Amino acid sequence: MAVLAAAATLAAGFTATAPADAAGTTLAQDSFTRTAAAGWGKAAQGGTWSSAAGLSVNNGAGKISLAAGQGRTSTLSGLSQANSDTTVTATLDKLPSAGAGYLYVTGRQVGADQYRAKVRIQADGSVRVEAARVVGGAEKAIASRTIDGLKYSAGQKLNIRVKVTGSAPTTVSAKAWAAGASEPAAWQATGTDTAPSLQKSGSIALGAYVSGSARNAPITATYDNLQSLQAAAAGSTPVQAPSVPPVAKLSTGTPSSSTNASRTSLVAGTYKPAAGTTGVPDGLKLTPYNTGGADLVITKDGTVLDGLEIWGDIKVRAKNVTIKNSRLHGGNKIPSGNTGIIDATNANVSNLVVQDSTLDPQRPSYYRDGIVGHDYTALRNEIAHTNDGLGIFNRPGGPTAANVTASGNYIHTLTFWSNDPAHSDGTHNDGIQVQGGTNIKIVGNTIDAFVQTGSGSARSPRHPHAGIGILLQQNVSKLGNVVVEDNYVDGGQTSINIDHTASKQSNITVTVRENNLGRNQFDFGGGSKYPIRIIKKSASTVTGLFTNRWADTKVALTESKTGGIRFNS
Repeated sequence: MAVLAAAATLAAGFTATAPADAAGTTLAQDSFTRTAAAGWGKAAQGGTWSSAAGLSVNNGAGKISLAAGQGRTSTLSGLSQANSDTTVTATLDKLPSAGAGYLYVTGRQVGADQYRAKVRIQADGSVRVEAARVVGGAEKAIASRTIDGLKYSAGQKLNIRVKVTGSAPTTVSAKAWAAGASEPAAWQATGTDTAPSLQKSGSIALGAYVSGSARNAPITATYDNLQSLQAAAAGSTPVQAPSVPPVAKLSTGTPSSSTNASRTSLVAGTYKPAAGTTGVPDGLKLTPYNTGGADLVITKDGTVLDGLEIWGDIKVRAKNVTIKNSRLHGGNKIPSGNTGIIDATNANVSNLVVQDSTLDPQRPSYYRDGIVGHDYTALRNEIAHTNDGLGIFNRPGGPTAANVTASGNYIHTLTFWSNDPAHSDGTHNDGIQVQGGTNIKIVGNTIDAFVQTGSGSARSPRHPHAGIGILLQQNVSKLGNVVVEDNYVDGGQTSINIDHTASKQSNITVTVRENNLGRNQFDFGGGSKYPIRIIKKSASTVTGLFTNRWADTKVALTESKTGGIRFNS
């Protein structure tokens, strides 16, 4: 058993953490996977949001409620930086009846002064973006542009990006585009400014305002998927998202145009993850570590594993652990019980981050999943050849909160075992299995629920279909504040299954919306397939159910044998 005493002593020849001033370093991120009735609480990274009336967090988003003529802003208190590149997804729940609604993304705030992107949404749905400054309460547009061809509708998701770099002058650049569309290659509004109060480091902030002429207030602004990166020097070309080829294989590390820097500009839910945008970034040289394959037990808070080729199952027993840019092979023996290549089931686990890593077991097993447990974020990982991809649940006997975000991952080619000790009909391989807890967000993943046959195993009678793509059930505890959105899911006996029955629960309440469903589920006979299956209609509250759509046509699913949504009863 290997105990990691500190990140800096893991192995010679690699850097455990990126320099604080390196371009692309994450300054702040928040996917709002918590519930708060007043204020936004603490971000996943970057500090605590300043408290303000009218702010709340629920259904996987930070919300601002606005009366006519009212504006509100919340600032991250634990952040001070001079160069930032910030992206967030935002919505207004309704168009103002008159005047406009405004969404603000601030890239540098010093005191009350700001450099920010300002997106103005008129009552007719037209959208204008500005690079702006606010000094002494007075706002000035540095540059602005109406976005041709974008007509906003109530509840539509907009991606907003602002980059603030340099000093005397400072360059402020802004853009906005509809979620699901390609990011514009060029900044829509960019210019320079030399306001003395803003030529220093500051924080980032989010805010909104509704015109006093609006007669249909309150209007709610919603923010999600915040990511702020250390920006490159002023004048550099913004990195664009790479194209996503339909490649169903593990990343090889062969140099290509897909770089780690280009990945960080991707916004979950606006693209389909595949091999090129997940796993170890191409061209990255990894340092071998723990080649003997013994378990790695992490007990030091703040441990960082970066740029490693790791053998052995990883047992996390600490807070604020980060595993990134690494290839994880797992243990070389069959585990004695259910676990994962990364096991986050311990009571000490909090704020575990696993990103841009490849999880591919050297010894696949009916007992070895990808990541299992609670209080973790899985971001842009590629997971293959495991039993299940991700296991999500609160700690049995502990708090009800699971606090898990799975975003931008690619899960595929699970391994079937006919000799599974837990199931007489073989393993029930699931891409993501949720078994209980609150504050769970599954957004923008690709899950191809198909299997390979394990060595020495008989083939599945349902080959090549896995069990479930995304399984929502309540074995450990009742689910709450669970959001499943913008995923690409195909295969399985069922692609998305919603089951209230476990642990004698009488009902289930979840949000399952705007997912993209394939048509390749197991055929039970006569064309009877289950893209979305709900065990009991009267016991299930599924927000957004009829916003889910076919991946190939983008047509909404309907309730029927061939329409994509089925109820057992």
